[in-house]
Amino acid sequence: MRTEELLDLKNNAYYNGISLKANLIETHISWVLVGEEFVFKIKKPVKLGFLDFSTLPLRKHFCYREYVLNRLYSDIYLGVLPIKKKNGTWHIGRGRGRILDYAVKMKKMDFNTQMDIMLDTNMLKIGHVRSLARVIAKIHDKAERVKSEISILKMNSLFNDLTKIEPLAAKYLGTGAREIVKSSVAWSNDFLSKHAERIHQRSNLGFVRLVHGDLHSGNVFILDPPVLFDCIEFDDSLRTIDVLSEIAFLAMDMEFYKQKGLSASFIYEYNLITGALLNKEDFEILNYYKCYRANIRAKVLFIRASECRNKTEFTNNLLKARCYLNSIANYMQYKPYPYKVEPRALSAALGSSDLADNFQ
Repeated sequence: MRTEELLDLKNNAYYNGISLKANLIETHISWVLVGEEFVFKIKKPVKLGFLDFSTLPLRKHFCYREYVLNRLYSDIYLGVLPIKKKNGTWHIGRGRGRILDYAVKMKKMDFNTQMDIMLDTNMLKIGHVRSLARVIAKIHDKAERVKSEISILKMNSLFNDLTKIEPLAAKYLGTGAREIVKSSVAWSNDFLSKHAERIHQRSNLGFVRLVHGDLHSGNVFILDPPVLFDCIEFDDSLRTIDVLSEIAFLAMDMEFYKQKGLSASFIYEYNLITGALLNKEDFEILNYYKCYRANIRAKVLFIRASECRNKTEFTNNLLKARCYLNSIANYMQYKPYPYKVEPRALSAALGSSDLADNFQ
């Protein structure tokens, strides 16, 4: 489906014979039509280095895969429906016409309960993150253990991919931003070399599992219990990770919003149940994964900025990207603390890295 067709679909689509009256949300790989009762997610016809949605059969396949995998996390996923058009009228699901695309149908949720929005509005509380930690711990306990050895070379490659945005960082944010990119790559290479043995040990201990893979605060609804959604469906290798990499994304998000105490409570509650952090080196590895997740955020924001035609959106994306680069710099300054940590001291210990100020 082309962009112009998508806009026509937004304005002229019917679901079960009723006008959809949808709002449109766009990500770098999807279009999301938000109706009055349901949400319909459509995959963009793109082929990138990490995924291929370029053909109709591929989009159909990955729509069904998204539905099946995410049903493991919540019941908000309701099915996959064809998108048809006949005589200028679009139909999602029922209706005649040629199938032009497919959509994943989901329940419409209250966006005010989305974790990133609650962080932004200072509505996220300690009880929320403890409950979230318990939900994730339960999911991880049931997740498939993968004993195949983690590739340090691939970890290097994924982190070092940040160099692709170095020219943009220098052009729009100056030499300081470029230096963070360069120094972080060197830091990552050195860290992975020093800690490769423990990273492999953790795999042998069963901490590498087939999990969500993209568990950031935008993919969580803070309900009772919390609901996780939008796991990675296009590459199982990106879901086959150390559980510390999974929880690091949420911890990093909380710390970005200056909620170190919430991050510490989340990690403590998760570790109390799972025992995934066994020694001082494991905490260092957790910090590395936080840095890696900030790396991902920065890359995505630079890509969005480069694609923006609106000046305000362009500026906001760059300002956020700068904050995540600053987070990367601060995570590189992490100082390990003693292995035996009392619960009361955990919050202070985990907050040993200063975080970037939010952009003004």
